Amino acid sequence: DTNNLFGYLPSELGALSGLATIAVTRVHLTGTIPTELFYMPRLKELRLYANRMKGPIPPDVQYATKLESLRLETNFLSGSLVTELGAVSTLTDLNIGFNDFVKNIPTEIGQLKRLKYLRMSRNMLSGRLPTEMGRMDALEVLAIQDNLLYGSIPS
Repeated sequence: DTNNLFGYLPSELGALSGLATIAVTRVHLTGTIPTELFYMPRLKELRLYANRMKGPIPPDVQYATKLESLRLETNFLSGSLVTELGAVSTLTDLNIGFNDFVKNIPTEIGQLKRLKYLRMSRNMLSGRLPTEMGRMDALEVLAIQDNLLYGSIPS
């Protein structure tokens, strides 16, 4: 199912401090991810997948202190993955697949000790997987196909 909504995700959503879940998927959203969302004190789930959003993941993601699920797959997001992702210690689900992210996976990803699901397929990520990822003991799903990665999977 798709709604027929268009436009940007308004930054004013960040003022709704009681929201725990934002799920705006498959609605033709454009623009960038508003940084204000990452300052919401109760935000546990941010699902913006299957839209037309662009730009990087803002470094402000580090301020989402309760964020457990970040689902940004199937957009036109781009740039390098921000090292600040590693500061979101509450994350259990990170899906950034089917975007245009480039360069190396930051070593800070290995700090996500609660992460169960890490999906990064179909980007243009390159280089080796960080050895720090071998310490992600909670990890159950690792999807990294269709990138430019090489080397071995860290143990």
